[in-house]
Amino acid sequence: MDTLSAAIIVACAGFLQGVTGFGAGLVSMGLLSLMWPISHATAVMSPVGLALTLSLLARQRRAVNRAEVSRLLLGLPMGIIVGVLSLEHLPDAPLKCVLGLALLFAVLNAVWGREARLPAWAAPIAGALAGFTGASLSSPGPPVLIYATLSGWSKDSFRANLAALFFTSNLLAFTGLSLRGLIHTETLKVSVFLIPCVALASLLGASLGDKLPQALFKRMVLVLLGSLSARFLWGVFGA
Repeated sequence: MDTLSAAIIVACAGFLQGVTGFGAGLVSMGLLSLMWPISHATAVMSPVGLALTLSLLARQRRAVNRAEVSRLLLGLPMGIIVGVLSLEHLPDAPLKCVLGLALLFAVLNAVWGREARLPAWAAPIAGALAGFTGASLSSPGPPVLIYATLSGWSKDSFRANLAALFFTSNLLAFTGLSLRGLIHTETLKVSVFLIPCVALASLLGASLGDKLPQALFKRMVLVLLGSLSARFLWGVFGA
C-alpha cells in the first residue's frame, strides 16, 4: 500500500516538474516523509530524481548557461558531503524543520521575489545549500530557485539551468548515498518501480503545461507548498 501511495505521489510531483521545471523533490519528499523516515524517502527518491532530471536535461541542454551553472557548481560538492552526513547522524525532526523552512522560503520568494544585483560569492553559497538539501532531503530546489529569481534568469535559461544543476546534484548525491550504504537493494527495488510513474507523468506535464493557465497553476502550487511547509513546521514546533 505504501508503494502504491508513493507511486501516486511521485506521479503528481513529476507532472509538476514537467509543467514548471521544478517542484518534484519538494512535493515528493514533503509527502513521502509523512509515511517513511527521511533517510528512507531520500534513498528511494535519489535514483528517481536522477532519472527525471536526466530526461529534462536531454530536452533542454541547448539553453543551458554554462557560466552561470559553473558558478553554482563550485559549492555543490561540499554541500552534498554535509547533507549526506546530516542524513546519517541527525534525527528526522531537524531535517523536517529544514524542509519546512525551505518550502516556506520557496513560497515567499515566489510571491515577493524580485531581481537583485547579487555578489559573486552568492552563487557558490546557493550551490552549497542546494547540495545540502539535495543530499539530505532530495530537494535541491529552494536555494537555487531563490537565487535564480533574484538573478532574473530568462524562462528558457531558468528551466535549462535548473535541469543541469539538479542532474549534477542528484548524480553526486546518489554516489554519496550509495557509498555510505543508504541506497541498497531494497530501496532500489522501490525506485525502479517509481521511475516509470514519474517519467510518464513528467512527459504529460510537459505536453499540457502550455495549455494550462499558468497564473492559476502557480497559485495552486504555492498553496500546496505552503500547506506542506505549515505541516512540517507545526510537527516540529507545535508538538
